[in-house]
Amino acid sequence: MNVLAKKLAKLPHSPGIYLFKDKSGGVIYVGKSGNLKNRVRSYFPAQGGPASDRFNPVKVKMLSEIADIEILRTESEIEALIKESELIKKLKPKFNVLMRDSKNYLFVGFTHEDFPKIILTHQPIRNLKLEIRNYVGPFTDGTAVRKTLQVLRDIFPYCTCRQKHSVKCLNGHMGRCLTYCCLKKSTQLQPESDRFLVVVNQYRNNIKAIKAILSGRNQILLKELKKE
Repeated sequence: MNVLAKKLAKLPHSPGIYLFKDKSGGVIYVGKSGNLKNRVRSYFPAQGGPASDRFNPVKVKMLSEIADIEILRTESEIEALIKESELIKKLKPKFNVLMRDSKNYLFVGFTHEDFPKIILTHQPIRNLKLEIRNYVGPFTDGTAVRKTLQVLRDIFPYCTCRQKHSVKCLNGHMGRCLTYCCLKKSTQLQPESDRFLVVVNQYRNNIKAIKAILSGRNQILLKELKKE
């Protein structure tokens, strides 16, 4: 049994990060999964991976260069998602870069306004219409990103309403929105009022916390999310 086969056999079924390395020890690809064993084995047709990968030239090239596999265990898939993004930005593995145009890759953008919106996009292009000033990512798993944002929204409410309305929105009743951010002007708080400033500051602090967690900067909150 060769080195790769031995490592594949010993992979855990726990969440974490996997790093594919070439013969010189350089990291050529970083990925994450809630089940490392199943995910990593899926790359290799001999281990039950999809035969369709044989017709993907980028994946075929990557598989031909894999000489070693390293794993980093995490305590949750959310933690793995964020750690993966950190490592991709830090190491810039060549096959992550080559696959960056994939529709599976997502960036989380934040608009610049009193009550910032959170936007998901496949390409971090500055959007003047939406006034998106900065992004966090890339994230390779869109489903996991959306799930993570749902969890974060329960802790740090933010607005997703597409239109202004006259009454409290459903998410406001559920505690997932601060309400004032999506009301029509006739029912909004006056911008000069103390209450308005309190709500704006609270909302912006929520967005800052979400951005910090997705960037891996708030380790305390990130550890709390491992329970989700």
